[in-house]
Amino acid sequence: MNHTVRLAVLGTMTALLSACGTMGLDKTAAQADWAKGSVVMMSVNMNNEYRPSYGATRLGVVVHKVKGDDARRVIMVSETVADGKTDAVLAQQVAPGSYSIKTLYGGSFKFPIVGSIDFSVDAPFEVASKTVLYLGHISLMNREKLDPDDQATGSAIPLIDQAVSGFSGGTLQVSLMDHFDQDTATFKREYPAFQNASFVRAPLSQMSIDRKTGSSAPKIVVKPDSKVIVAETTPATPAQ
Repeated sequence: MNHTVRLAVLGTMTALLSACGTMGLDKTAAQADWAKGSVVMMSVNMNNEYRPSYGATRLGVVVHKVKGDDARRVIMVSETVADGKTDAVLAQQVAPGSYSIKTLYGGSFKFPIVGSIDFSVDAPFEVASKTVLYLGHISLMNREKLDPDDQATGSAIPLIDQAVSGFSGGTLQVSLMDHFDQDTATFKREYPAFQNASFVRAPLSQMSIDRKTGSSAPKIVVKPDSKVIVAETTPATPAQ
């Protein structure tokens, strides 16, 4: 990919991801607008052990609606991070209902390299009315993919960018944690309209990780604060 094309791709991806990161919540609002829905918040960080020079510069999640009144079927939110050194505190307003985190995404955008993360997961949660729901902290480690059944951190294309950043040859190790005090303090500072909101502390109880496309290996299930991964007995959902 030549420099002109790389620059165009980087600009387009950054614009799209930035738009997703700001939709739904207004950092300048003086009062909470509960007509837009409840607030779902969490934090995410990533260390790139496999390619340390390409830490994440943006991280986000893709949430699918399972059941509820929200007009959107798919909800995306992301924030910039300082080269893998800071957390992305993600927040979005949604209608009460049932939802699931389906994708961990983001990337390392360091011209001329545009490395992207696209990692399939499944983490269900429920949203009640007029509250701020805290889903916990998701810690990610990009490590060399040694098991052929493991899902890659990102796609294989573009070949050079994904290989150099380590996202096509790496896989994510996921840990679920609870950083409630730290994350809610950051959230209140960034969204002062919700200073006096009712917070529900409900870290994700588990996250299922898909295996690579075509693999018959069972999914991996991650439990909170656990370094041990447990395989499900149900067949895996194909993923890249």
